[in-house]
Amino acid sequence: PYYSSYVETSYKKLVGASVLFPNGVKQYSMLGTLTWKQPPKYRSYDVFAFRVKNMTYSGYSASQVYYKGSDSYRIDYDSSSPGYKALSNGIGVSMNLKDDNDITGYDMTIVSKVIPDTSVTANYGHLYVSYQHAQANVSRAQSMNYTLDISGLGNVINFASGIAGYYDGMNGVSLDLPLRP
Repeated sequence: PYYSSYVETSYKKLVGASVLFPNGVKQYSMLGTLTWKQPPKYRSYDVFAFRVKNMTYSGYSASQVYYKGSDSYRIDYDSSSPGYKALSNGIGVSMNLKDDNDITGYDMTIVSKVIPDTSVTANYGHLYVSYQHAQANVSRAQSMNYTLDISGLGNVINFASGIAGYYDGMNGVSLDLPLRP
């Protein structure tokens, strides 16, 4: 089974998707993608994150692909990247948007595996994905000053006091994933 949801603005489109592994075990591959329809004015530390409820996660990778004309360039992120932040209920990454005058677009991804939390008896797990764009110059430290909870931007990224105002507050997406056969 395949699950997906998206939210779209005039500038960007966020998609959250998950597919059940075909091995009979309730494990899902999750993918978040953010596509810019036009390059943003501000290029600082954006935050891409996901949060889980009634689930855990395993593994992580992310990328920023930027375009110059017909050429594309890729920046990869993993758990050793400076902007990586792992919490008990999810992962976030601060991506410093590549800043060149001739950039024509961006595509961002975040990938992980999500697994039922065996300590709960719920029938569904919940996956929340959020991408927050910095509308001012922020430092990496500021962009990483957050927790992951439902009261955060996009129901995911709860920035420390005063920092949320630097971000655009785009809605997030959520998926309900069956945990039982």
